[in-house]
Amino acid sequence: MLDQPPVAPPDAPGLRINLVSQVGNSLSAGDPVTYQGYTVGRVESTDFDPEKREMRHRLFIQAPYDSLVTDTTRFWSASGIDVQLNSEGVSVNLDSFETLISGGVTFGVPEDVTQGSPAKQNATYTLYNSEESAREGTYDQYVEYVLLVDDTVRGLSRGAPVEYRGVRVGTVVSVPWHFTAPQPDGLNQFAIPVLIRIEPQRLESGEDINEKIDDQEVRQRFEKMFKDLGLRATLKAGNLLTGALFVDLNFSDDAPAYKPMTFDGKPVFPTVSGGFAQIEQKVSNLLDKLNDLKIEPILSSLDKTMQTSQKTRAVQQIAESVNAIVSDPATQQLPGSVNDTLEELQNTLNGFSSGSSGYRQLNDTLKQLEQLMRDLQPVARTLSEKPNALIFDREVQADPTPRAAP
Repeated sequence: MLDQPPVAPPDAPGLRINLVSQVGNSLSAGDPVTYQGYTVGRVESTDFDPEKREMRHRLFIQAPYDSLVTDTTRFWSASGIDVQLNSEGVSVNLDSFETLISGGVTFGVPEDVTQGSPAKQNATYTLYNSEESAREGTYDQYVEYVLLVDDTVRGLSRGAPVEYRGVRVGTVVSVPWHFTAPQPDGLNQFAIPVLIRIEPQRLESGEDINEKIDDQEVRQRFEKMFKDLGLRATLKAGNLLTGALFVDLNFSDDAPAYKPMTFDGKPVFPTVSGGFAQIEQKVSNLLDKLNDLKIEPILSSLDKTMQTSQKTRAVQQIAESVNAIVSDPATQQLPGSVNDTLEELQNTLNGFSSGSSGYRQLNDTLKQLEQLMRDLQPVARTLSEKPNALIFDREVQADPTPRAAP
């Protein structure tokens, strides 16, 4: 006797498939199977395999929706709402109301992947934790490298993108990876190893995405770019809100010479310090230089410079005043006026020279003035003796009588 009634009769038209997942997927019989939010089937049963430590689920997709399942289809858990905070920002995905309550499974074909052939009965697929991990599961061919990072890896997590000029070409696998393994000679012994994958399939589309890649050819191509073009890896901030980091691949003109090396059996992808680390180093160097400066001599020199500057400013003001006087049009005309005055004075003096007519006229005038003064002397004595002499006649005095002889 069954614990639960079957989801569909054994002869019901549709498709039955198997899903395999790691421990942690919570599915139970009767949970919905959706496609773009629409219920197209149910989970029939779930079992745990203790030897392989994996969950096994059996799904029934009812007709005619069984044609949606192909050999390139990916299945992932549907939690109803999926919120992700990563280096690409914040993303929120909503599924059906039923999956929001009880969970379930959903499926689809990743972008740039062909629809493929119709699925066969009892085919086995992998059940991924999310749509993102299902999409990442498409890129199953890769080459691995180790980054030996001298900067902080805070914010760098597993699953972070590896990008080349904004195009995703790989994924971060582990942070840190084999931290206690011995590091190559000549490098910082405290560098943090980070394992990444370069996934060439991300650059393919359609049927080419399933073609087998040549690992050796990919590694040789990267070796050439390391040596000749200065290809280096850098940690950069992908989102200021979350602080998440990603690995950026780009060419560096001033990168140190490339030296091939390995870390714990895997090739090392050369790195350079990121922008924040460079800024931090420059600020640290600047602070060190400031701490080494002798402030007192600088302040004393600055005080002397200010005093000299004040004196220079006073001299400059005087120079500006003199310049204003000299630049005045009236001042510029002054030498001509003085010259004209001197010429007139010279002409006047020349007019009173001993042979000139002016000199003779002046000499005659002085003689006449002298004669007039002699003529006025008797009148002046009379007025002095008798002021009213000009009004009354002067008394006639008798002639003096001489005294008799004794």
